[in-house]
Amino acid sequence: MPLRTRLAVLRTPGVLSVLPLTALGMAACYTAYAYSVPALDAVGVPGSAMVLMLLLYGLGAVVGNLLAGQATDRVGAVRVLTAGYAVMALTFAVLAWMAATSTKDLTALVGVLAFTWGASSWCQTPPQQHRLIAAAPRRPRWWCR
Repeated sequence: MPLRTRLAVLRTPGVLSVLPLTALGMAACYTAYAYSVPALDAVGVPGSAMVLMLLLYGLGAVVGNLLAGQATDRVGAVRVLTAGYAVMALTFAVLAWMAATSTKDLTALVGVLAFTWGASSWCQTPPQQHRLIAAAPRRPRWWCR
């Protein structure tokens, strides 16, 4: 299928209003994740526990993605996105406060925050996909051919 055909969906009303939030949300996730090790170091996570924190982030990502899909079907995409972004902001605020106040030795709390960080980062994908499909339900799916 030619690229022009694939990009034709961008002319569908509603599609272009969904894509900026997708780009902004994913940029927020990946930008923060790129600095996850220095951020975790700043809140006192020892090097020996760093892998565990990243594992908790990953587990949170899987759980957040699964729960967001179910929640999107139940309560709608906008509510799931609002809750997810609020949790992400709160998680980042607590981590920033911990770093600014030199709060250390709370590795268990940081583990919970790593999990919620992952969950809130990856809970945006199902509702955004739902919004895109709702905006262009009859568009051909090039990957199905």
